[in-house]
Amino acid sequence: MKTNAFKTFATTEDGAVTVDWVVLTAAIVGLGTSVLISVSGGTTALAANVSSALSDMEVLPRGAFDVGKWGPLTNDSNFSSIVSATAGQSNDELRGWGQLAHDAAMNSGNSEQNRRNEGDIYAARYAELQKRGQDVSGMTDPRDVAAAVRADYE
Repeated sequence: MKTNAFKTFATTEDGAVTVDWVVLTAAIVGLGTSVLISVSGGTTALAANVSSALSDMEVLPRGAFDVGKWGPLTNDSNFSSIVSATAGQSNDELRGWGQLAHDAAMNSGNSEQNRRNEGDIYAARYAELQKRGQDVSGMTDPRDVAAAVRADYE
């Protein structure tokens, strides 16, 4: 009987699949570990570079838009006259004309000077609405309009 049991054990292949699976899984784990070790140094350096670049960036302050701190896109000394002209407009006029100025500033088909001028006009109208206590939450922040215009030319 002992020889019969040994013969059966030697010829049975039931456990071979399990052994193959264990060996294959160990090889995959070993390969993954070696890739992780070889890549980790590079990712650490990349993370340090990204961190350094982000810490050097200037972040635009958010909150209420302050037209007094606005750097006109046109570098035009007449920006104060644009601000003064908006004071006599109704809220509906400010919104309507402001939307037109916004669209013109964002239209890359317009000339650079036109886009910069319309960006300033939009900022003035936005600031006047905000000063009057009107809800400007549905409007684009003038700083975002300025960033879009500047990105195309600077």
